[in-house]
Amino acid sequence: MLRIIYVVLIALCAQQALIRSATAAEQGSLVGQPTGTLRLTPLGLAFGVLPPAERRALGVSFGLVVERVDPTADVGPIQRGDVITAINNTEFASLEEFNRIVAKQKPGSSIALLVRRGTDSLYVPVKVMGQQ
Repeated sequence: MLRIIYVVLIALCAQQALIRSATAAEQGSLVGQPTGTLRLTPLGLAFGVLPPAERRALGVSFGLVVERVDPTADVGPIQRGDVITAINNTEFASLEEFNRIVAKQKPGSSIALLVRRGTDSLYVPVKVMGQQ
C-alpha cells in the first residue's frame, strides 16, 4: 500500500513540475533561456530545470525537464515532460554543465541520455544535430 502511495506521489510531483515548467515556458522564464524564447540545444531539445521539491520526490540530485522536442530531431522516445538526469553515464549539476558536455560532442555523433519518466529510467541514444 505504501509503495502505491509513493508511486502516486512521484507521479503527482512530476505532473506538477511539468505544469510549472510549461507555465514558465509560456512566460519566457526558463533558466538559461532568453526572455520569451525556448532555445533548442544541439540535440533538438529545449529544457527547464527540475525544481528542488520535484528532485527530492524523484530521488535525483539534479535534472532537466524536456520542454520542447524538435520534430526533426533523432531523440527516440524522448517526449515533453521527461526528466534527463545524466549524459553518457555522467551526472551533471546544472544546465550550463549539461550544455558544456553537449557542446564537446561532434555533430552527427550519438550520446546517451538517462531519461526518467514516472518511476522508470532508461538510457536513450540521441544524435547531436549541431548548433540550433
